[in-house]
Amino acid sequence: MGYPLTLATSFPRNAKQREILQELSELFIAERYSVRELLVGIVTHPYFNQDAPDACGAATAYHLDPVFEPFSRTATDPNVRGNSVGDRVQRYSAWVLIDSAARAMWWPLPQRLSDGPPLTAGFLREQGVFLKDATPGFNGVDFGSLLSWEARLAAGENPFLGGACTGPLGGECASFEWIELMLNEGAGLGDATVREIAAAIKDRLITEPTIANAAEEQVIEEVIGFALDAKMNGLDSGLLEAGARRYAGLLLNTPQFMLAGVPSRDQDPAADPRIVAPGADTATLCAVLSPALLGDAWSWSCGPGGVTVSKK
Repeated sequence: MGYPLTLATSFPRNAKQREILQELSELFIAERYSVRELLVGIVTHPYFNQDAPDACGAATAYHLDPVFEPFSRTATDPNVRGNSVGDRVQRYSAWVLIDSAARAMWWPLPQRLSDGPPLTAGFLREQGVFLKDATPGFNGVDFGSLLSWEARLAAGENPFLGGACTGPLGGECASFEWIELMLNEGAGLGDATVREIAAAIKDRLITEPTIANAAEEQVIEEVIGFALDAKMNGLDSGLLEAGARRYAGLLLNTPQFMLAGVPSRDQDPAADPRIVAPGADTATLCAVLSPALLGDAWSWSCGPGGVTVSKK
């Protein structure tokens, strides 16, 4: 999960860390030192992908044993001597963030160091990418890196990072960006609205297609530049695309996109976006991901609603 269970001396910091370390070690040995089974043990552990307290019925935000922040037990306030799911929140590493944005929008990936000095070395350095011993990189967040990220991506335009092309998962490189194809699909529906465009972008970037309330609606309308209930085919296509890109750029700068540690809430299938770019629909993603995730141990089939799994 990205948190050490021991000090540099290889001893746990407290009893709960010792308990988890012993549990995983015994599993590892019992499974004949199988790294695969160790990973299964980690991702099925109760502390992996913990929900937010209000989603799991916890009476306090600090309901976990002190594993992620082991020294919280010394806090003056007895109410915060446990851990909260917030202790697991961290920014994705620089490469993950940049690759995620590029793959989501079907932009070229950043040029890798093995291909020579990157064309966008300044941007990579500002995000924390290791470039050389004199520029070792970082995993934290600072004001400069946030400003650099915003300057490069807030408009939702292709940042031209100079690397390999991207496209639909498991498919060929795309000839157009995802947002262009999505808008083209929306126009083909005939009666698609700006609200449905916003839902498609929000689902694509932060997996939350639902627009929560009137305040959020107002912000989206101001960013895109059109009323959410307006039919897209009656609007200026150039202005609409620019507004859709601005909204995508806004979401690329949100904590929901940049931070890891708290899983997204389950979404009602009825809220799935109506506008879907070719190659990004549920059935296609299911067909690509199921063999990789389920292998030969399971029988599975894909449909418009996702995957159906059964044991062989």
